[in-house]
Amino acid sequence: METSFHVRTKSREYPVHVGHALLPILDQILDQETDRVFIVTDDIVSNIHLKPVLEALQNSEIEISTKILPSGESTKSLDRAQNLYCFLGENLGSRSDAILALGGGVIGDLAGFVASTFKRGMKLLQVPTTLLAQVDASLGGKTAVNLEWGKNLVGTFYQPHRIIADVATLRTLSDDHYATGLAEVIKYSIIMDPKLLQMLKEKRNEIIQRNLETITTIVERCLRNKARIVEKDETEHGTRQILNFGHTVGHAIETCSEHSISHGEAVAIGMLEEARYAVRIDALDNQFLEELESLLCSFDLPTVIPSSLSKEDLKDVMKQDKKVRHGGLSLPILVELGRVEMKVVDGISI
Repeated sequence: METSFHVRTKSREYPVHVGHALLPILDQILDQETDRVFIVTDDIVSNIHLKPVLEALQNSEIEISTKILPSGESTKSLDRAQNLYCFLGENLGSRSDAILALGGGVIGDLAGFVASTFKRGMKLLQVPTTLLAQVDASLGGKTAVNLEWGKNLVGTFYQPHRIIADVATLRTLSDDHYATGLAEVIKYSIIMDPKLLQMLKEKRNEIIQRNLETITTIVERCLRNKARIVEKDETEHGTRQILNFGHTVGHAIETCSEHSISHGEAVAIGMLEEARYAVRIDALDNQFLEELESLLCSFDLPTVIPSSLSKEDLKDVMKQDKKVRHGGLSLPILVELGRVEMKVVDGISI
């Protein structure tokens, strides 16, 4: 089963492929103009998924170079970006070559950042292997590295040239890692897609069991949802900001926990905290808050800020958030399931 569609932004139009068993036919999916590929991956993904990618590309005349980085959020740094610049420079990388990001959100963000800046732009192929990356991070052109003051503080908007999401890779994830990706799926259902919300409730067992056809449908639906937003607002000056629901508190949790709490877990907690805030300012009925909490719990996602984290530290980190402008925080406020409204607030009480 494979499906595809095109994303059409002001800066680039590109195809998105979603299905299973796509890695073994990667050479058939790539355009014929790609004759040299630099694969960027990590030391966990490479042990599982690099071999079928190499075998597929070796069936073509594509020249291949591979860089394997340590896994984990700490890899998303300026130091690692410098390592990749050296790798590309030493191998005479050119603007006509492609960087293929094979992995989760960390690899996708870092490789995308390097692709957007090395020689002012190389081709970028996103081949996400985690649920979180497949439904969200791979599409939309956000690239970034972290600084000690917070997540994604140095980055660019740079649309990929192609996305290939093979949902069969999701069967290799641990249960916890898979569940964290479901937080982003739930986000889309909560902010803009009531039909997806109903699917999550009705097909919970199939989703938990990672039924390939069900997951393919969900991944495609999430990507199409995001594509519609990105096509309207590529650089996040308007509508696209609703996709940050849960991420203001979530990114602060990640930073303050020194990334011991994963992105998906942090976003799950962040969504609920931001929904609680919406209830406190009378923007959201408490029954919707309870429904969101029940949904998160049904997929074994956390709903409470760990007591080990200082709420004052979280507030300090949120002051560094990219969504702070002119002293005010631009926050997506959930007003009902399926709809959010943007409001500028002084801060979030948590």
